[in-house]
Amino acid sequence: LTSPNELTFGLKGLFSATALVFVSYAGVTKVAAIAEEIVEPEKNLPRGILISLLVVTALYASVNYILVKTFDANLLTNNLRPIYDLAVKVGGDYAGILLCVVAILCMTSMANAGVLAASRFPFAMARDHLMPNRFGKLHKSFLTPVWSILASGILIALSISFFNIESIAKLASAFILMVYVSENIAVIVLRETRVQWYKPKYKSPLYPINQIFGIACGGSLLFYIGGKVILQCIGVIVIPAIIFYLFYGKKNSSRLGVLGIRSPKRALEDNDRTEERIRKIPSIDLTEDARVVVSLFGKERSPEMLIEMGAGLASKERLEVAHLTEVPEQTELEDFAEEPSSLHSLRRRVLAMAMENQVPVTFDPIVSYDIIKTIHTLGTRLHCEWMLVEYGGRTTGAFTLHNPIGWLRDHLDCHLGIFRDAGVRYFRKIMVLVKDMDSDFFPMVTAANLCMVNKASMTLVRYIGDFNGEEHFSEKEKDLTELRDKFVKEYNIPKEQAVHVNTKVVAGEDILQKLVDVSAEFDLMVFSIDEYLNRPWYKRFFGGLDDKLTQKATCSVLKIRPSKTILLSPPTLEG
Repeated sequence: LTSPNELTFGLKGLFSATALVFVSYAGVTKVAAIAEEIVEPEKNLPRGILISLLVVTALYASVNYILVKTFDANLLTNNLRPIYDLAVKVGGDYAGILLCVVAILCMTSMANAGVLAASRFPFAMARDHLMPNRFGKLHKSFLTPVWSILASGILIALSISFFNIESIAKLASAFILMVYVSENIAVIVLRETRVQWYKPKYKSPLYPINQIFGIACGGSLLFYIGGKVILQCIGVIVIPAIIFYLFYGKKNSSRLGVLGIRSPKRALEDNDRTEERIRKIPSIDLTEDARVVVSLFGKERSPEMLIEMGAGLASKERLEVAHLTEVPEQTELEDFAEEPSSLHSLRRRVLAMAMENQVPVTFDPIVSYDIIKTIHTLGTRLHCEWMLVEYGGRTTGAFTLHNPIGWLRDHLDCHLGIFRDAGVRYFRKIMVLVKDMDSDFFPMVTAANLCMVNKASMTLVRYIGDFNGEEHFSEKEKDLTELRDKFVKEYNIPKEQAVHVNTKVVAGEDILQKLVDVSAEFDLMVFSIDEYLNRPWYKRFFGGLDDKLTQKATCSVLKIRPSKTILLSPPTLEG
């Protein structure tokens, strides 16, 4: 065939036939269903699926090409044994009989593989309490899910016995297409919800183009398979499954899924199930308040620097260091009862640093199904004044605006500090970027605390746009000096400390480049951040000035979001 016009029923016929025989590619899901029994599935499963897909596709295309070149189209119409006829034509009756025997053996093997794969779905669902527990039990001798296998085999036998084979094929193809569309959607959901535990060894290239293409193609083939078949699929499979879930699975399973876990409203819920979804190693005391909570996620460039920053903000009061690990709901939290050696090493270093600096520090590794809920719970239960995390950089490999941490930072009941470590060990010169001349005192208060701890000087920096002459520049310098004097007076900073609060006005066309250049003169930059939820969509997608400045500044950066509920108190200026 050289063009679509040579097809008997055109492209519509081609796509309809493709949708009908798509059940032939159900083997991909069969392989994935037994992933738990495969050695190194993170490597072997993608390789096996891709290799078998290429081999089978080439084999199917070659056989069909030979058929249409050997027989006239009229002879293939309504022919239920085209391969047998081809064998007879090539090798005679004995070749046809031999091929029939081979086909029977192959079909038997495929049926066995089908039962094997199909039985793993109710087996896995039973472990999640979405089906009766009996389906999740293993045979004592054979170590196989015998009840699940029996149920799957009986259902398959009944379907073959009482339904038309062509109807079953259409129904199965429609269901397989729905499964593949759902799998593409699942990949997008897992990536875009940014769950910490989702770290696949194999990642689909050209994300999300391949997934969107798969969803579009699957939806198109469903359209060509016919509305009657889709309605049958919904009536026979989808609706009964939903009813079963609502009346059984939902009542018996505590699983929420990543969409349920990442629901913004759940982060603010104070329900009794929070403790069930968190495992503490050892048990963390949620009754003793902490002034600062430092949240570690395991990717920090220098946890010690982040903790030292937290100790400076704590001002000799209790500092809680929480090492947070998010795991999938299929994992038993009891499996993390033993502390890994890496955490043991980090604990030792943190406690040694706390003893040296004479700061009351507690270190608690926490394993949770729901890291966002856990962060919110820690901030609420410990009545902390500060929640401190390390800047994780701009999210890559995603295309939606969903950002759970960005959303959560506007709903915490405490001050939030996001620290980007540039490798600076000692803070001797601290820069405060003044954005709002009327209400930007909180970064100054925070910087003053850090100056006391690190024996550093503080400089208020204000960007005024393009240079409009000496007179305008002097006027802005005067305004900034008055702001400095007002701050020193209002927060009772001793006179001897006032000389360490300097001012600097900068002007230029490119605000980002100018502030990056100025940052080279300092060890730490402190500024307040815009509310994430109030940002325009393009700033949330591409990043605003705060994000770009945090990434490009040559010094370390502490960007802060003051709490709306905690009253701002004067800095503690001791020693």
